[in-house]
Amino acid sequence: GRNGGRFFSHRQVRFVSPRYFETLSIAARRGRLFSPDDRAGSMLVAVVNETAARTIWADADPVGQRVRFGNAYPWITVIGVSADTRSMGLQSPPPAELFILHEQMPAIVGGAARSMYV
Repeated sequence: GRNGGRFFSHRQVRFVSPRYFETLSIAARRGRLFSPDDRAGSMLVAVVNETAARTIWADADPVGQRVRFGNAYPWITVIGVSADTRSMGLQSPPPAELFILHEQMPAIVGGAARSMYV
């Protein structure tokens, strides 16, 4: 992503299954979460959490914005904002998180292996 012309480098990237948000009962706050239409070969999409939305885009709407990992990687369109969760523990504030479908990962990172959250 871009923030004032700089790459936003301190986000937490999560490669997830299509039903990740549904399984964990994490609500959409804006836009939408992943659907069956989001799959390998379709438009590259991501969901950000509320903390990432505030950190990266401040008062702008993140839905429809594009992010990428660097100049050599493809653009990914933000389709929604999820509720924050305390994924780093109850004592830690919610980190900025970017969620990407695991099945779209090869197109995004060139086939490199990554961990998946289900």
